[in-house]
Amino acid sequence: MEEWITLKEAAGLLGTTVPTIRYRAIKKGQYEHKKEQRKFGETTVVSTESLLREHPEVEDRLSGKEEMVVEAPAGAPQFVVGDADRIKALADELVKVQTREREIKQEMKDLLR
Repeated sequence: MEEWITLKEAAGLLGTTVPTIRYRAIKKGQYEHKKEQRKFGETTVVSTESLLREHPEVEDRLSGKEEMVVEAPAGAPQFVVGDADRIKALADELVKVQTREREIKQEMKDLLR
């Protein structure tokens, strides 16, 4: 069993959100926490010992975990990964359409004078 786990892993264990775990650890001081350098940079981690002290019911899940899978809570926003080149092309096209819209409005004003 790891001594320190990420906020995301703790949220998955407790069935809550990462901001909830962050608030409990940092603001309320409910869990021991520290900053740690991980694969993708610095992250906040919480002590499994302090989690077990507050939530003894997660001991079986914590001790037997191989690779933790964290599912988004029901009703949470879903993110879509898109093709950056396609998004840029669409944004450029939108700018062109908006420019043309302004031109047409100006032409209409000129005709009504």
